[in-house]
Amino acid sequence: MDSLGRITSWHEGHQKFQISSLNKRNEQQIKKELIEANTELKIRRKERLKELYAKEMAQYEKELNDKGLAIFKDRP
Repeated sequence: MDSLGRITSWHEGHQKFQISSLNKRNEQQIKKELIEANTELKIRRKERLKELYAKEMAQYEKELNDKGLAIFKDRP
């Protein structure tokens, strides 16, 4: 019976260790995915802002052109 108790105890301890190890790996994977998602979100926001600024600038230039004015662009 002592042998059976030790074997059972070992299996329970081993199972707890496996679950703990699996949880740590899952947490690391989740952190990695969050970092990647955050980076992707920043890139998308930056692209949208560039598009918005370009659209607003084009609208502003059109309004000025309608009034007979223009923005001086220094071209090299």
